[in-house]
Amino acid sequence: MEGEKKYWQAVKENIRGWLSLEGARKNIEVRFGIDLSKLTDKIKSDLLNRPLPKNLIWIHYLGSVILLLFVIQVITGTALSFYYKPTPDEAHTSIKYIMNYVPYGWLIRSIHYWAANLMILSLLFHLARVYFMGAYKNPREFLWVSGVFNLGIIIAFGFTGYILPWDQISYWATTTLTSEIGDLPLIGKYIMLSIRGGEEVGSGTLTRFFVGHIMILPAALCSLILVHILVVARQGISPLWWKQKVTNPSHESQPRTFFPHASLDFAIIMFTLFALLMGLAVFFPTGLPDKANPLEIPAEIKPEWYLLFLYQFYRVLPVKILFIKRVVLFAIPFIIFIIVLFSVPFSDISEELHPLKRRLFTGLGTFALLFFLTFTLWGLFS
Repeated sequence: MEGEKKYWQAVKENIRGWLSLEGARKNIEVRFGIDLSKLTDKIKSDLLNRPLPKNLIWIHYLGSVILLLFVIQVITGTALSFYYKPTPDEAHTSIKYIMNYVPYGWLIRSIHYWAANLMILSLLFHLARVYFMGAYKNPREFLWVSGVFNLGIIIAFGFTGYILPWDQISYWATTTLTSEIGDLPLIGKYIMLSIRGGEEVGSGTLTRFFVGHIMILPAALCSLILVHILVVARQGISPLWWKQKVTNPSHESQPRTFFPHASLDFAIIMFTLFALLMGLAVFFPTGLPDKANPLEIPAEIKPEWYLLFLYQFYRVLPVKILFIKRVVLFAIPFIIFIIVLFSVPFSDISEELHPLKRRLFTGLGTFALLFFLTFTLWGLFS
């Protein structure tokens, strides 16, 4: 009897030890060989109490906005996946069921849609800010390269999610795009078959896009974002070329830190973003076009706005010049652009940050921006 009492007393003490903060800390340190006190001090010094530039403005928080929107995408996408059925016969019906019968399903889908668009828009602004302010220069070359990869993955998110409702517009847009890819010499046919999962856009295509949308792309983006954050934490935030000097020396004794200064700014941005998302989702809810019909081609087929400039540029190209097909005429400048985009931080090796003193790169960036805006607006209003 005495031994049983001692046993239960030991059990209670063990549970009490785990439930108390001090006991949990000791148990974790013993089992994992981690000194939590040193880890806590490092978090405070490297993150919470880390000095930040005194000239932070709202555009510096675009990276945090992108991260927050991605988290929203994961949450809403997970909720939608509980009801979505990735088959040509049931995909459209399951989306309709989500919108009409699942409690707040229409709201969750609208938030998912608008968060995706805002994430792409924020990343475009973020890359433009980094480019024109020269924030990709040594030692931040890797941040630029990973940012470009992030852009590609996020656009792939939009492309793979575009066909999931299996409606007329998305079905025929995917069919047209993959058909054009199939016209590429040598490798086009294999790329088209890999994307479609067969000769036609069908169940194989939907399965591939769904798996990529909910598994492959999220894993890739999570990995890149984690590395991106770690590099930013190590290298710090890039300075602004027009505010590199501190005008008030008294600020030197009280530097801005992540907590509470930047964290308060981020909290304000977070609540503003939530309000914007809710407003867009409520007042401009996502619709659902008619179910895909392989026997009926819609009058007009257009991709989403972030790919519209490529679509419009492709349309203005001649069908063929001599023996060169239009898809090749499009692919050549597109590949050159991608190569130039990745090589920017390795080509612009000067220490100058002022845009007007980097005329070549500022000119190239301005041309790319005007090209994007011109063909996007042309596509929207044509």
